[in-house]
Amino acid sequence: MGALLQMMKATLTLCCAVALLTACSSRDDSTLSDLRGLLQKPPSSERFVALFEEQSPALEVVFLRTQSVSRLLLSHENQGVLTWLSIEGASLKTRNGFIVGSRGFIEGLQAARVDEVQRLVRAEAPGTANRFHTYLDGNNEITTRSYRCVITPGGMETLTLMGQTVSARRISEECRSLTDDFTNIYWVENGEILQTAQWIGPIAGSLLIRLVNVYDGQ
Repeated sequence: MGALLQMMKATLTLCCAVALLTACSSRDDSTLSDLRGLLQKPPSSERFVALFEEQSPALEVVFLRTQSVSRLLLSHENQGVLTWLSIEGASLKTRNGFIVGSRGFIEGLQAARVDEVQRLVRAEAPGTANRFHTYLDGNNEITTRSYRCVITPGGMETLTLMGQTVSARRISEECRSLTDDFTNIYWVENGEILQTAQWIGPIAGSLLIRLVNVYDGQ
């Protein structure tokens, strides 16, 4: 009986997690289908369920190209790098609000070096900077691409985050390489990135990320 109760509790928790943290479609039948698929998988999402029970901080990720939404939970921190985990097992790595790696989000962004960009953006200062992306390609080989970026601070904008209204400066980062060009946007307050849209590669495109509260009513 004890084992059965534990299994029921885990299933209920996973149901709550799916309802709150998966929003790729507004259709109920799609959500139920996703849930059935998750429950049939091996217990690879146990870590996610444990994070949900602990009410770990949550990150909302919007894929701007498709407008699909995923919510990730903070898994751990290592030397300033935060690793965020999705219910499907995909992960995103951030440092001070900058994306520095991803796994399972179509794009194989193994690492991103953004030190020069970070200094200018957090200082809300104009200038030029280099960024470097390391990818794992279809042949399982590592390739590094370099981008030349122009950082331009803009005006103040009002955001609603975690139920509060805040003012932040909008800063654009326009980047080019021989093959790609993209624009990242940061909303910055006193050196802290409150919300950002960042490009992770030509396939996945840009992700809009911000902290959210998914535990109201829990």
